[in-house]
Amino acid sequence: MASQTSAHWKSISWVCAGLLAAVLMTAWLTRLWVLTAPPVGFLFGFFLQRGDLCGSSAFSEVLLLRDRSKVYGLWILIVVAMLGFALLDVLDLVQLAPKQLLWLSYLAGGVVFGACGPAVIIAGPSPQGANRPPWLQRVLTRPWRPWQAGLMIGLLAGPAYLSSAASGRNYPLGVTNGVLHLQQLLIDSQKHVVWWLVLVVAALVLGAWVAGRLSGQARLLPKPPEQIVTAFVGGILVGMGAAFANGCVVGNIMSGLALMSVGMVIFTAATILANWLVTWLYLMGGAGR
Repeated sequence: MASQTSAHWKSISWVCAGLLAAVLMTAWLTRLWVLTAPPVGFLFGFFLQRGDLCGSSAFSEVLLLRDRSKVYGLWILIVVAMLGFALLDVLDLVQLAPKQLLWLSYLAGGVVFGACGPAVIIAGPSPQGANRPPWLQRVLTRPWRPWQAGLMIGLLAGPAYLSSAASGRNYPLGVTNGVLHLQQLLIDSQKHVVWWLVLVVAALVLGAWVAGRLSGQARLLPKPPEQIVTAFVGGILVGMGAAFANGCVVGNIMSGLALMSVGMVIFTAATILANWLVTWLYLMGGAGR
């Protein structure tokens, strides 16, 4: 599977690049700026998968593996996004709009979200071979360092904000509300649906799948039944926490901290502390390493 994917990486890459360019050209010609959402979501998903930049694992690995690389990647992302947002504000291209301070929702949501995160942590990228292919193939098919993924997502955050604002939604990247609007679209289409969010979430999944496909990681592997149940229940609780806090790592930490929102500082602190407590109790058995 991996060898076949490696052999076809050029064709997969060219097809994806052509489709993204066609969508962007259509958006430019028609002035339907909501069509810029799929390229944003695709690249976001691709970058996330390349760097395995998961918030839950980033925080848990600080205790489990004494590895801070993903946390550094998140901070690079936030700082770069913050600089991009400041530039957009100076150029009067967007009107910065941090979320309002709902401290109890962010505190409760952060605790639930962070506490249940360790339950859904899965294995990271598979080890790669020692051969060294051309640089472009390495970029597209090999795992990235977390700081590299963080840098690319941070650079993407500014254009994503422009795309969102031009489509009538004045906020940067987010996922939780996109899932909510996708659910509304499926069960109650008469409610107001923010299509930018729906398209970003749908394209995010596709982008992450293509990234996994290029590296030979897009495959289903059997898991023990108890692990499936734990992940399922943990996923539901994580979703509840994100609903309480009106956002997740993407909208509240990546975007929220870059907007210097006080409420998002509360959410981030609650998420990290709850994550560390459950990691220590559940994954480490209450013992140090």
